[in-house]
Amino acid sequence: MSTTTREQHDDKRPMSEQLLYECPANTHLQFQPYTSELQLSHIKRLMDIDLSEPYSVYTYRYFLNNWPDLCILMVDTSVSCDDNGDEKTLKTVVEPQNEEQQDPDPAAPKHKIMGAIVCKCDEHSSVNYGTVTMRGYIAMLAVDATYRKRGIGRALVARAIEAMRDCGANEVVLETECVNKAALGLYESLGFIREKRLHKYYLNQGSAYRLKLSL
Repeated sequence: MSTTTREQHDDKRPMSEQLLYECPANTHLQFQPYTSELQLSHIKRLMDIDLSEPYSVYTYRYFLNNWPDLCILMVDTSVSCDDNGDEKTLKTVVEPQNEEQQDPDPAAPKHKIMGAIVCKCDEHSSVNYGTVTMRGYIAMLAVDATYRKRGIGRALVARAIEAMRDCGANEVVLETECVNKAALGLYESLGFIREKRLHKYYLNQGSAYRLKLSL
């Protein structure tokens, strides 16, 4: 057995953390849970850039309010953000605080959210087999364009799988566009298989694959 293989085998960290820190550039990145609606606009803004079709804020709230533990964020602790999620710029002159100015809400995001995954886990009835299983579902995944090609999406998916397994999930499913080769490669590298092709699944008439991972 090689030294590298032995070190990986002896590493007691969750697989998601091992994947995250495989890239030295990810030193300042950390997983963070969803804790407040103040994070919602930051998450929606990130997702809206890449999603195959737009979701209303009520769709986000459906997932985030019912399964807050299955929304996992990635933040860059070296980058502070303002209320809009934009990177803060340093000011050379510090203006005195107005007496009427309120302190920022401690629940508001302090660091830039540069990746997020939104999931759920609930009972699923099989029509063909008459069985009920716990099924995890990955609804949304996005990584800021400036942080891609660093294994962050893969680490987020791995972390979500760990969380859904802890919830008792027997399987995890998702849909992704047939033309999205990067997403297909990411999920298939983690063991997902193509279960079904969904013709004209999206509003843009694009087709999708339903992918499935048995746990």
